[in-house]
Amino acid sequence: MANEISKIKDAAESQLRKTDEVIASHEAVADLISEVNNTLASGFTMLGAGLQELCFITEEGFQEIIDRLELQTKTLEAIKEILERPLDTQAKELRKRAEVAYLNNWINEAEIDLLEAEKKNYQDFIVHQILGNIYYHHKKNYPKAIEYYQKAAKYAAPVSKKHANNALICAAIVYYQLGQVSDAYKSTGAALELSPEDPHVLYHHARYTAKIGYEFTGLLKNCVYKDPNYLITADRDEMFSDVKEKIKELAQNLSDEEKKVVDNKIKVINSAKKEAESVGIYNFSFLDEQLTEVKKLYARNSYLDLLRAEQIAEIAYKESVVEWMKNKEAILDELKLRENTIKNKTYAGWGFLIAIVVGVLAGLIIGNSPLGKPERVGPTKILTFTSNGWVKLGDTRYTVKPGDSVQVLSDSQDSICLRIKHDEGCLSRIRVLQMAKLEIGYFSNYSKTLSGGALFFWIFGIPIVIWILSTFVIKSLKVDNISNLIKKIKNDIAGLSNL
Repeated sequence: MANEISKIKDAAESQLRKTDEVIASHEAVADLISEVNNTLASGFTMLGAGLQELCFITEEGFQEIIDRLELQTKTLEAIKEILERPLDTQAKELRKRAEVAYLNNWINEAEIDLLEAEKKNYQDFIVHQILGNIYYHHKKNYPKAIEYYQKAAKYAAPVSKKHANNALICAAIVYYQLGQVSDAYKSTGAALELSPEDPHVLYHHARYTAKIGYEFTGLLKNCVYKDPNYLITADRDEMFSDVKEKIKELAQNLSDEEKKVVDNKIKVINSAKKEAESVGIYNFSFLDEQLTEVKKLYARNSYLDLLRAEQIAEIAYKESVVEWMKNKEAILDELKLRENTIKNKTYAGWGFLIAIVVGVLAGLIIGNSPLGKPERVGPTKILTFTSNGWVKLGDTRYTVKPGDSVQVLSDSQDSICLRIKHDEGCLSRIRVLQMAKLEIGYFSNYSKTLSGGALFFWIFGIPIVIWILSTFVIKSLKVDNISNLIKKIKNDIAGLSNL
């Protein structure tokens, strides 16, 4: 098996190096050769279907290798387990023994055990597939090979369309070997009915469609859309040798079509960058680096390079948008945390500071205005106190000392009516003149100044009110500000999510 895989490696590399440059540039071919070599080194099974075909069309003998390798895969093991469930131990052992013989190239022994296994379980399509391989590749009994491939397709169809398709394609290969092109075309047509979107089936049906003289490019184009490697395969496939120009034309059309796709991707990326800038994102180093690689691939002007350019552009675009949104979401989370902090804070300190400033300003303004300084009035009749004492006007008692002057409102034989600051009242003339004298002069008019209570309210009361109100106002302003920022970031995220 190692020797056969080595032959596949050499054949695939030889085929790839001959690929038309409109399909793949030298650099793209080098990458594909590396991919094939690495995969074959690890056992072949991970090689893409298109590249497997590339190997198989180089030599008929390679077609059997995948069946041998697949006998050991987990997927087929699971199918075999289902097929063997109703069987007795003898039937299971026969099949297992036949597989070992087949894998070791003991063809006659494998044939004997497989024919016995068929008698035990006629629905075992794996048995039929291996018998088909034996009769085609080793016994050269083509009618028998077709018979068993058709049996394999029949019994595989309800269980695994993939294996049914493979059997029908193998039958088509044998038909073609016998020169029965129309039968080969019908066989792959049956596979196409089972799996109309399978690129492996589409490719083989396109081969026989071309060989029979029908229009095949639609089938091949649909196949290449699903697996571009089939275009490389078609370029070197001898069955397409008569329609080589059509293959080249298809490759050119696909390349031109893909150019438009890449052009559009670049436009979308540039538009996304503008959108990102509009929401405050300016770091595009990763995106610009990927765009440089896209443009380098674009310049190679081959279909596979353009496909790679599209893939890089798409991934870079999506990853960048996701990263931008993550950044915005992180900012949003931080703002929401700040919003909760603000809502739970009183801001009394700021309010107190504002209150102090208002109180000081009120004191300065009142102190330098008529509300804070008494008016000097005269000359008029005044009462000037000549000794220490006190005077009671209404409910207010005023202490006086020699030299204090107050306004005389009226003077009668029995009483003298006075105004002291904001209070007015009449006192006994005899009592007043015992401690004061009537004369013409000046007095301090307090009627326009603020009372003590009013002064206290303006200098202390108003600041206290402002303190309380400003605490709530500051909090409200901060909440509004952070809410507006949150709303903006949410709008930014919504805009980015539409990219």
